[in-house]
Amino acid sequence: MRLICRLTAWAFIVGSCSNLRVCTAQPGTVDPSFLPVDVTTGQLSGFNGLVQAVVAAPDGKVLVGGNFTQCNGLVRNGLARLNADGTLDTGFDPGFGPNGMVWCMALQPDGRVLVGGAFTYVNGTPARRLVRLNTDGSVDTGFSVASGFNHDVFCVAVQADGRVLAGGDFNQFMGAPHARLVRLLADGTLDHSFDPGTCLGGSVNALAIQDDGRILIGGNFSELQGQPVSAVARLLHDGALDPSFAPPAWPASLVSALALHADGAITVAGLIPHGVARLQPDGQADPAFSISGSGFGGWAPQVNGLIARPSGGILLAGRFTAYDGIPCGNLVQLDALGQVDPSFNAGSGADQEVFALAATADGQAIIGGLFDHVNGQPRPHIARLHLLELSTGTPEAAPPELRIWPNPTDGVVNVEWNGAPPARAELLTLDGRFMQHVALGATAARLDLGDLPTGMYLLRWRVGSGWHTARIQRT
Repeated sequence: MRLICRLTAWAFIVGSCSNLRVCTAQPGTVDPSFLPVDVTTGQLSGFNGLVQAVVAAPDGKVLVGGNFTQCNGLVRNGLARLNADGTLDTGFDPGFGPNGMVWCMALQPDGRVLVGGAFTYVNGTPARRLVRLNTDGSVDTGFSVASGFNHDVFCVAVQADGRVLAGGDFNQFMGAPHARLVRLLADGTLDHSFDPGTCLGGSVNALAIQDDGRILIGGNFSELQGQPVSAVARLLHDGALDPSFAPPAWPASLVSALALHADGAITVAGLIPHGVARLQPDGQADPAFSISGSGFGGWAPQVNGLIARPSGGILLAGRFTAYDGIPCGNLVQLDALGQVDPSFNAGSGADQEVFALAATADGQAIIGGLFDHVNGQPRPHIARLHLLELSTGTPEAAPPELRIWPNPTDGVVNVEWNGAPPARAELLTLDGRFMQHVALGATAARLDLGDLPTGMYLLRWRVGSGWHTARIQRT
């Protein structure tokens, strides 16, 4: 792992205190503290098969799904949960597990997890392609899709009200016609108030729910509700096509991943021109996001996962060897303009395809796939990467315009600045999701984080045409 050691002047106001030696891990490097170790032999083992889906829980644990039969030398068929250090969490035991592929997972706020895929049974219980598991890995019998779906579920998402969206290549649910997308109530029964109509083409492969409740879908469909729609669309709360959203027409394309940005922009990726595109909130192509070169290179390049970064950039994972001619082994980070971000350095990257990508609560990334090594280091099908320059000493403070205290905090944070106030300030989660605007006074502001879960947050503010960020820890 590459370490950058530097002298940093730090206090509540930068430059007003003595120097402090700080070592940080460069974004993109493998996190050595996350080691899938066989608890019996002490040897690195990881997973013995494909990792297709990963979900990072707020407590640092990681849910993993795919097509494997062992994790760290112990039997785990298609489903497992890891502790924050990568060891197997034996408190989550799905028994015999699913009898088919796990394609997707979604975590509910109460810790229960929805699992979609190609299976028809989970630990001997009928579960036709969608199931909910309790926090101990057992099947939640309070959620049942009965005769379920007639084909695979590729994506699943949970709304704020607990209702569940499921997309895939199915055309029936519980024996009745329902093409590619349904919404279920919290007990697994069909929500009849949601009607997405006919969806013609291949499948729905990606879902994202906006803060206002509108629903983005991506896939390789060509028509929705009688309207020609290619690969990406937005639906209203009742499932009707959102007429205010007009994305580009990409014939014969596939959108396999979606990411929402704090400013309302949407990044989509997959088998589309150049492999990735940034859309404005109305669906129009973002003119500031420009790819002047060839985009992704390699044999049949494909993007499988996205993470929106607080800077406006994006982390992408999949199957590719280069971006605009710059070598990158199945992992690359772009800036807000669509150019390779040199601050992210994964070295040689993953030696085989990355299928799963998720941001953790403390600002890192979990990747899963078919790879055995990441930047030459053994990582059988799963690894954790640094995304922020994580300090082993005192956290760096904000740039000189701003003063933040106390940090860490158990409640109220004070913010002060010299001169004119920032043009805009907002609080974000570490994965870049907008939380709230910050009311700016003449020289100061106060943020009350008392109602927020413990963890790390980002304060982002604009001075002139530039954006700055600082981390705030809620204890």
